[in-house]
Amino acid sequence: MSIAAGRAYLAVMTAALAVGVVCFALAWSELGPWQPVAVWPAVLALLAFAGLAAGAPMFSRFAEAWIDSEAVVIRRVLGPRRAVPLSGIEEVVLLRSLRLPSRTGASSAPRVVLRGEGRTIAAFSPRSADLVPELGRRGLVLAVVDDPLTPFAAARRYPKSVGFAELLVQPFAWGAIVFPILIIVWVVCDAASG
Repeated sequence: MSIAAGRAYLAVMTAALAVGVVCFALAWSELGPWQPVAVWPAVLALLAFAGLAAGAPMFSRFAEAWIDSEAVVIRRVLGPRRAVPLSGIEEVVLLRSLRLPSRTGASSAPRVVLRGEGRTIAAFSPRSADLVPELGRRGLVLAVVDDPLTPFAAARRYPKSVGFAELLVQPFAWGAIVFPILIIVWVVCDAASG
């Protein structure tokens, strides 16, 4: 996912959520509670909220990274650019197979972990794997982990190598799908019954 695509997704889902909530509030205040005209804005708001909840782990997952003179520059969907000086990086760890749940099953994404002073400085999934060999040519120690790792296993081996949302996505993936569907069914049934 590119940074532009992630930001566009975030903008569309946030706008849909805002429109749904505002239209639902207007229909509720003008026509009374649970009128049929208020159902569709509520459904739109719930679907947009589910889209944001399902997309949140993706925002922290992907990044664009490049080497700019003497620093690794990391650009994410949310937040400012971050420059990590090459002099502060002692080891570059490449997790070749970080197993993350997705719509079609577990997907495998490479994760680059920059470590220094015994801790993780930065971790990201770059769009291109060209960064790691370039860091090796700059004299940094490279470690490649070929074992498939879940977010929990990666976090145990290399603390802060996965984001908080990525740790939560596995147990809450089903809840993010089932909960909005149950609410939509309840709202539609309640509105249809009068």
